[in-house]
Amino acid sequence: MQQMDADIFRFGDVVVDTAERLVRKAGHPVDIGDRAFDLLHELLRARGRMVTKDILMDKVWPNTFVTDNNLQVQVSALRKLIGRDAIQTVAGRGYRFMLAVETVADDPQHAAPAATAQPPEAIAPHERPELLGRSRDVASLQDLLHRERLVTITGPGGIGKSTLARHIADLAQAQGRPVAWVELSTLTDPALVPAQLARSFGIDLAVVEQGPGAILDATGQAAWLIILDNAEHLLERLARLVTDLSSPGIVCLVTSQVRLKLPDEHVYRLDGLSSPEHTSDPEQMLSFGAPGLFVKRARAIDGKFAISEANAANVLAICRKLDGNPLALELAASRLPLFGIDGLARKLDQRLQVLSGGFRNALPRHQALKDLFEWSYGLMPEIERVLFRRLGAFVGQFPLEWACSLGEDFGEWNVIDALANLLDRSLLVSVDGDTVNYRLSETARAFAMEKLLSQNEHATISRTIGLYEQAAREFHARAEDFDAIHNYGIALELLRHLPESRETAVQRVDLLLKLGPSIQTALSPANPRCAEVYQEAIDIARRLDDQTRLFHALWGYWQYLSMMGNLTGAAPIAAELAGMTKTLNDPALELEAWHANASTNLLMGHTAATLAACTQVRELYDPVTHIHLADNFGGHDAGICAEGQSAVARWLAGDLRAARDTADRVVTRANRLDHPYSRAVGHYYGAIAYYGLHVQERFEHSARELQTLADGHGMAILQTEGNLFHGRAVFDAGDRTTGLAAMRDAYAAIIDSRDIGFAILYATLVADALLACDRDSEAGAMITQALGFSLDGQELMISELYRLQGQIARRAGQRALAMDLFDQAANVASRQEATILELRARLDAARLDGARRAPLSRVLARIDRHHPVPEILAAQGLLEP
Repeated sequence: MQQMDADIFRFGDVVVDTAERLVRKAGHPVDIGDRAFDLLHELLRARGRMVTKDILMDKVWPNTFVTDNNLQVQVSALRKLIGRDAIQTVAGRGYRFMLAVETVADDPQHAAPAATAQPPEAIAPHERPELLGRSRDVASLQDLLHRERLVTITGPGGIGKSTLARHIADLAQAQGRPVAWVELSTLTDPALVPAQLARSFGIDLAVVEQGPGAILDATGQAAWLIILDNAEHLLERLARLVTDLSSPGIVCLVTSQVRLKLPDEHVYRLDGLSSPEHTSDPEQMLSFGAPGLFVKRARAIDGKFAISEANAANVLAICRKLDGNPLALELAASRLPLFGIDGLARKLDQRLQVLSGGFRNALPRHQALKDLFEWSYGLMPEIERVLFRRLGAFVGQFPLEWACSLGEDFGEWNVIDALANLLDRSLLVSVDGDTVNYRLSETARAFAMEKLLSQNEHATISRTIGLYEQAAREFHARAEDFDAIHNYGIALELLRHLPESRETAVQRVDLLLKLGPSIQTALSPANPRCAEVYQEAIDIARRLDDQTRLFHALWGYWQYLSMMGNLTGAAPIAAELAGMTKTLNDPALELEAWHANASTNLLMGHTAATLAACTQVRELYDPVTHIHLADNFGGHDAGICAEGQSAVARWLAGDLRAARDTADRVVTRANRLDHPYSRAVGHYYGAIAYYGLHVQERFEHSARELQTLADGHGMAILQTEGNLFHGRAVFDAGDRTTGLAAMRDAYAAIIDSRDIGFAILYATLVADALLACDRDSEAGAMITQALGFSLDGQELMISELYRLQGQIARRAGQRALAMDLFDQAANVASRQEATILELRARLDAARLDGARRAPLSRVLARIDRHHPVPEILAAQGLLEP
């Protein structure tokens, strides 16, 4: 976490306090996470100037390697909080904060409250009990208790309400204030509350029943702090007592899972202890409340335990899974000798069974985490118990209407009242944002889900699956596929809780077939998760003997294999898809089978076969009827894809005029689609064709459009490919240093992602630029690596790699080797019917040896016969001056 200037920024209804690292929206604190906070601060400090991505990543992730995608995720989170137009994307460069910002040195309205009414020096250090991670809570409560006569600390069981109240009591006594501690946890009869109060004061019950005036007279004190601890099961009687105690000389501090609902009550909600956003230096982690408490308790039980780089990630995972709940952390630490740190982190998926064995002097319900929740659950009326366990089916945040839909049998307003009560009990938490959402803590959800399953409420689970599936479809339609992946994943996990049947098997394969395209769109068509998703879908569809669903699953697996460069595996599946259409008799599936075959042939370097398959797609394709197929087959439109592939294949075949016309057509058609991923794919293939045709202005335009679309819609791999194309455009425009750096970074990211279906093509763009900069050694290493991809059948543009190797050999004085490589390049291109690539190789051979001009002339004649346009060839350097 970086150190920041102590400034306060204000824009709209948002205040950013960098000294306290707090963000408030409409006066309410908002937790945006450390990374997003650091990012926002850098943008605000720039005061409207563009901040480059490199600067932002250096500031937000110092000394850490991250990709642009990490930055895009944090920007998206900030836009959701403060508005989409607040942060402008400067394509390929960085971001700019667009709102008017006011900066002030001090803001009394939002300043942190004073730590205490008296100077801290008035309290001897040895009189302060240790309280990890609660310094801000202590300061806020002391301030409240100086201003309010009734304060209630609320929060879920085990969160540390009583511990915090004890600390407040000790501080008050150290300052000379009389304190009465009224322990209510042992009471079961509300009628005994006054007697417990009398016992705490050490006076007769009759005095208490006479009212606060008599209490003050009997104690001889005028400024009592009365702490009423563990009050949630005695609320009605306690509310009357606190009302009776209303007096200028008495302040009441109550700890309870539920507020008293009195007019002058000020509620202080206590959250879990904090944890760092990411695993950091082990010793620095101890400055956060949750890791600090866990490690302290762990050391008390096992003196050999110490936090280290090896176990820091597990410590952080434990703290997060337990929501920073102090009781849960203490119980977890007690299990450390039994499971070890690795085993404990894994076992917390069964946390209700694992976390037991509390301190002997603790309350009975604090001996085990499950007992604590049973206590809270038992205090609820029936409607709240039913709604609470149904909410256990939700993972993370959910909107109000979702919660209401699970309680339709009770009526909307009864459900809303029950939700309000669950909020009061701190079992449900509201999450501020553009709209208010709700969530259960991880531990509360585990308990609620256990209760839900024990009641066999399968209808609730089915309904919840439907909600997540519908939300995922809407996210996918808006090209917000990170959110779509999240929601489909939850739906699939919930489905495991339903009894196995043919119906649930069909439901599972359908969800998998919807999840796959979202992964391909947001992450990469070659993401390993795709293999898992589609292989499972294939297995289920085969067991069901469902040929239509099997076709969908095979198509998804085919695309995964293609984009990871395994054409040897992809080609048989493409052929199988074509064979299946003969019995399925579905024109849409036939269209997608030809789509798969066109893509496969292009990547394998089969120019004529690519054009033939693209022709079949065009004949079957109807943009109005078939645009919906994009959501189920790879996330992009088959017609746009085939038109783009046709433009590339026509360029390779030397059909240059038609290639230019087709490239123009695919970009124009793509721009008309209300489908961001298909628009991006149109510009992707347009960029390749324009680059080959040396139409610099249109190449640069399509590269920028690809970057903008990918950045705006979270298309990670297309963003990287757009960066590579744009880097080449910058290089060709004359800025070789910037362009080459962008290309090298993008190429490395593509290789790391394993999305290498087009890697040989990308390698030719970068290696050619390296040779132009006299970096022959680096170019040679890149070419050797790229040639390795051909072992799995990828051969698009492979002749160019041989040709560039020939240029390296020629420049090294290896004339014979250079000629062999030029000949190899020409022969491969000829076999592939890639006339334009053959021409490049023949021209290099002729430049090296004038006797080779005869083959060159034959290739030129072949092109001229189709299109006598020497100016196009000259623009590509394929005609000598």
